[in-house]
Amino acid sequence: MTHIMLDIETFGIGPRAAIAQIAAAAFDIGGDGVTASLNVYISADTVYGDIDSGTVAFWLGQADEPRRRLVDGMRTGVSHRTALSGL
Repeated sequence: MTHIMLDIETFGIGPRAAIAQIAAAAFDIGGDGVTASLNVYISADTVYGDIDSGTVAFWLGQADEPRRRLVDGMRTGVSHRTALSGL
């Protein structure tokens, strides 16, 4: 049986938190492992929702590589509509 795992990176913890990244993986627990995956960043130009200062501080405190991936991804990202249509 195929299962789907979804991971959403946001700029807050509330129900209206701005989404920065959406990732998904299809996998079979008893079989071949991950069979398909998706990883998209939301363009900084189209981000909407609440941005929590504590979450921004968290990202600023991360190592250079994860922070760079987030910033670079949002520079070249897609709109929410495009990201969600790919799920």
